[in-house]
Amino acid sequence: MEKYGVDSLRFYLMNSVVMQADNLNFSEKDLGIVYRKVALILWNVYNYFVTYANEAGWEPTLKERPVLTNVLDQWIVAKTQGLVNEVTEHLDNYNTVKATRAIENYIQELSTWYLRRSRGRKDGHFFGSMRHALMVLAKVSAPVMPYISELIYSNLNKNPEVLSVHLAKWPEKTEL
Repeated sequence: MEKYGVDSLRFYLMNSVVMQADNLNFSEKDLGIVYRKVALILWNVYNYFVTYANEAGWEPTLKERPVLTNVLDQWIVAKTQGLVNEVTEHLDNYNTVKATRAIENYIQELSTWYLRRSRGRKDGHFFGSMRHALMVLAKVSAPVMPYISELIYSNLNKNPEVLSVHLAKWPEKTEL
């Protein structure tokens, strides 16, 4: 836990065969992979957002959904809603393995496709879309990675009525 963190261990276990009542051979190497591919990438995306939003002097509004003028912004908001739908369905069916895989895939797409293709953008639409994606991701990943989700949510949350991601309303499933 000291080397990789509690969230990485929890994600690793909830993504393992032990959740399907099978035997698990614990592997520190696999835990390290989860740490690098999930927790570290999520933290780096969050750090990128905070650094450049602060540098640009961008301030969020209480409005939940961003204005979508760029095709990449439209794509990430649609992907975010798809994540909500998929994780909600899997957690409702007590399938943490599929839920964690959906979260992992989303984090990879957020980093690899959205953030890399949007580098250099300093407009409010980008920051609004990125904040929306991170806020929803924090809510959806809170059952699996409670500490990093709480940290991200509490730092980005501008609603004084909801102080914790664990008290926030779960995002609604909708048709895409």
